[in-house]
Amino acid sequence: MGSEATMLSVDGAALYLLEKDVRTVQIPITKPEFVLGRKWDKVDYCFVGDEMRGISRVHAVITHDGGGYYVTDKGSSGGTFVNGSKLESGQTAGLGDGDVISLYNVRLLFEVD
Repeated sequence: MGSEATMLSVDGAALYLLEKDVRTVQIPITKPEFVLGRKWDKVDYCFVGDEMRGISRVHAVITHDGGGYYVTDKGSSGGTFVNGSKLESGQTAGLGDGDVISLYNVRLLFEVD
């Protein structure tokens, strides 16, 4: 489903792949700028498989500045959403514990320890 994720994280933050509201895969956020997409050599977590075709090669980035977490759409064709609200290309939104990020049709639960 995705690339192998290491268990190190930035301040205990992680994404969880949601399938029918059930967590299936943990994706620890391992860097202050953590890139999500389908281009394995350009991202920190690579989504693979035919069902992931709506995710752009470089879809979104999650950043941590020491004070908070943010997600930015990187010009994706399928869209980036936070709790159902669409981000425009280049737009950044703050993230809080329990927020749901959608990349095209893939839903990710954001959690911070």
